[in-house]
Amino acid sequence: VGFLIIPHVIELMTSFVPNGAALLFAYDTYYDFVFKFFIVLGVAFVLPVFLVALNVSGVMSGMAILKGWRVAVLIAAVFAALATPAADVTSMLLLMGIMIVLYLAAAAFSLLFDRRRRRREPPLLPTSGLDT
Repeated sequence: VGFLIIPHVIELMTSFVPNGAALLFAYDTYYDFVFKFFIVLGVAFVLPVFLVALNVSGVMSGMAILKGWRVAVLIAAVFAALATPAADVTSMLLLMGIMIVLYLAAAAFSLLFDRRRRRREPPLLPTSGLDT
């Protein structure tokens, strides 16, 4: 995703240079910007894996993850707005859309794991032929 967003960001940043002026990027500034951008994107894309890990360990249910989708959309929008330094909406929406899709995929996997866990677990009260 970073490879898709970075060209838009650089294009937008270079559009602020007036005609006839030279644009000179220092290599250390450029690489620092790109690496920080990729780190932020990497952290954003690891969070759904963390949610699935919480589900597998039994801390959160799949329904709890799915019920929080509204908060997740808001957090994704704020994070995408802060993570994309350019003022273009395309980069922000691209990042936000992918984060929401990954969140919903994590919720779907969590629901699947919950369903498999319920099938494997024995019932709490064993049924017997005697009524007591």
